[in-house]
Amino acid sequence: MQENNTTKINPRLLSGFKDFLPKQKNQRDWLINQIKTVYESFGFQPLETPVLEYADILTGKYGEEANMMMYRFTDQGKRDVAMRYDLTIPFARIIAQYPELPKPFKRYQIAPVWRSDSPQAGRYREFYQFDADIAGSASMLADSEIIEIIYRSMIKIGVKNFNIRLNNRKILNGLLAYADINQTKANQVFQMIDKIEKISKENFRKILTEIVGTDSYKKILDFIQIKGSNTEIIAQLKHLFLANEIGLAGIKEIEEILANLELNKIELNKIKIDLSIARGLDYYTGTVFETVLLDAPEFGSIFSGGRYNELIGLFTNTDIPAIGTSVGIDRLFTAMEKLDLLPNNNNSASALVTVFPENPQDSLKVAQKLRESGLKIETYLGDKTNLKNQLSYADKLSIPVVIITFPDQIEKDNYIVKKMGQNFGETEQIETNFAKLAETIKKITTKKDES
Repeated sequence: MQENNTTKINPRLLSGFKDFLPKQKNQRDWLINQIKTVYESFGFQPLETPVLEYADILTGKYGEEANMMMYRFTDQGKRDVAMRYDLTIPFARIIAQYPELPKPFKRYQIAPVWRSDSPQAGRYREFYQFDADIAGSASMLADSEIIEIIYRSMIKIGVKNFNIRLNNRKILNGLLAYADINQTKANQVFQMIDKIEKISKENFRKILTEIVGTDSYKKILDFIQIKGSNTEIIAQLKHLFLANEIGLAGIKEIEEILANLELNKIELNKIKIDLSIARGLDYYTGTVFETVLLDAPEFGSIFSGGRYNELIGLFTNTDIPAIGTSVGIDRLFTAMEKLDLLPNNNNSASALVTVFPENPQDSLKVAQKLRESGLKIETYLGDKTNLKNQLSYADKLSIPVVIITFPDQIEKDNYIVKKMGQNFGETEQIETNFAKLAETIKKITTKKDES
């Protein structure tokens, strides 16, 4: 390489952002594809929206705390714009802007979002969300389906030890009546309840007492400390909300969801009513939920969401009921990486074809023929062409098979297919002719995928 004498630029990454090198990118793509398969099996359709929205589309929909974390600026056309904070508000705009879409409308979207938040493990300022939403249905069947796709997605990606924590904003509104709290303080109270696991007990008490007073605080504490099985919690809530219509309506919705999930053979021991789940965003109106990994609770909520029946109405004259969920792909990825649940074979190539100075054209011919058979084939392009270097290259990239194209063997229509290293627990070689080369590789790689 020639020496570059120009002024050096220090290669560095902005805090809160992350590079995904090929191994991690392949693993993350695998994760996304597994979840996508589940979403599509329920009939959700793909959707894509722009990175930028007019600021007034986004601001004021999440709450003041979220507004402060939004990336917002004036562009060269003097327009007040913002980078999307989540995928829900753009979806609400879509439903309002395109009324001809059939209802109920079920969509999924995978895209990056941006929040000027404090970086944490698995939480970045730019991160991918994978959403599924249903607009145009007020039925608890829609709520049940959203919770079911969370359950099915977790099972699909190999996570077995998790809980979906379930609550309802109507129950929380019932709490306001029970604790004699003015409705104008609802969002403050709900946001504090949502933070109960993130702040100290003393700060929780101090802040809530300042908002609602000592007597109301004690009633809130009694409420969120209701524990037991789902059946026991429901019984206690019914006793507490004996004449509380809004609270009883929320209980009824949870009962209906649980009954639907049981019919669909969902393990109900993974669905836990948790009265501390409030979801901090202002737009939720009914069912709310969060999914936690019991073996990695430090990552917080992985799948979350809820019902937002009034959000779309902010863009049109008519409220349209809707419910959805979102998975933070990067947070889930980091957690699965820690739990060693990601697949080990992370190279997109099925095989590497060696190249020797004496016969590069023969190697190109082999590679192209294999690609035509549907295989993903990499041709060695390095300068160091001895066999040891080429095998070492394949090993570093976890390429499972190497086709060795010795000139004297090719003349005899003899190709050496070498299984690589610990991907297969063996390093055996198979000799075959050109006609059977693709078939041989497919058998090897299929055997590995099934192991």
